[in-house]
Amino acid sequence: MPRRATRLPTYAAQVKAETFLATAQQFGQAALDDFAHSHGEAAALHFGVMLEHLAKAYLVGQHPAYIVDAGAGKSGFDNLLLACGHTKHVKPGHRPRTITLHEALVRFGQMNPPFQVTPELRRVIDARDGSAHAAGNPPDLAEIVHTALRTAQALLKALAIGEAPFWGGYAHTVTALLSKHDDELRTNVQLRIAAAARNFADRYRDLDPAQLQLLKAAIQTAITSTTDDEGWTEVDCPACANVGLLLGATEIRWRHHEYVDGDTGEMAILDLEGDVYMLPEQFRCPFCQLTLDNEDELAIVDLLAEVHVRRANPDEQRAWHYDQR
Repeated sequence: MPRRATRLPTYAAQVKAETFLATAQQFGQAALDDFAHSHGEAAALHFGVMLEHLAKAYLVGQHPAYIVDAGAGKSGFDNLLLACGHTKHVKPGHRPRTITLHEALVRFGQMNPPFQVTPELRRVIDARDGSAHAAGNPPDLAEIVHTALRTAQALLKALAIGEAPFWGGYAHTVTALLSKHDDELRTNVQLRIAAAARNFADRYRDLDPAQLQLLKAAIQTAITSTTDDEGWTEVDCPACANVGLLLGATEIRWRHHEYVDGDTGEMAILDLEGDVYMLPEQFRCPFCQLTLDNEDELAIVDLLAEVHVRRANPDEQRAWHYDQR
C-alpha cells in the first residue's frame, strides 16, 4: 500500500475532488518510491492509479456525473441519478460504477484540447492494467515513468495545483527525471537529424541540380496522390529542408449556443460551427528517411503545433446532432 502522503492544501471546493487529489498524491509518491527501489510492476500500477485519480479529480470538479459509467440500461441511468443527487429514484444500496483510467483521460482531453491519449500514454495505461494482473517489470519502464510524469504535469496544471506541494519531498527528483529524459532525447534527435542530413547528401550527391529538382517533384507528386485522408500535412524536413509528412489524428472542435424554450422547456442548439484540427503525432521524410515518432521528439524540432485543416461540413454537423440524441 502507498505510504502516508503529506497533507495537501484544499484545492477544490468539493469533497470528492479533494479525496481524489489526496489519493492521487499518495499513489504518485508511492510510485516514485517503488521506482527508486526497482519495483517496476508496482511503480507502473501506482502511476496509473495516480493519473486516474487526477483525471477524476478534474472531472468531478466540473460535475460529479462526469466520472460515472453512463452506459445503456438501468444501471447506467442509476449511476447518473446518484451522481446528480437524485438518490430517491435509485434502489437503496446501489453503488455507482465509475469510468476507467482510459475513459477518464479521454474525457479530460475532450475538455482540454489538444491533450489526447497518445500511443505513449496508451502504454502507461496498458502497463497499469498489466501490473494489476501479472508480475514482472515492464520492459519500457523508463518511458512509462516519463510519460506518467508529463501527463501528471498537464493534469495538475488544469487543476491549478502546484507541482511542488503535490510531489512533496519528491519534487526535485521529478524535475531531475524529466530534465534527464529531455536532455537524452534532445541529444538522440539531434544525432538522428545529422545522420539523416548526411544520408540525403550521400544518396543524391551524383545528381545535378536539374535532376534533383525533377526527383523532388516526382516524390512530392507521389505523396499527394497516395495520401488521401486529412491526417497529414506537408512541412519542411528539419534535416534536409525538403518536403516531409507530418502525420496525426484529426478532431472536430464544436462551438454553439444553447437555447431553452420558455414554453416547452426543450433545449435547442443554435449557431453550430466546428473546425477540424490535426494533432501531430509523427513525422516522415521520404528524401532523407528521418523519422520522429512521438510528441516529445516533434516538440524538439517545433513540429508539435496543431494544424487547422478546414471548417466542419454539413454532414458532420448532422452527425453531431444525431449523437446528441
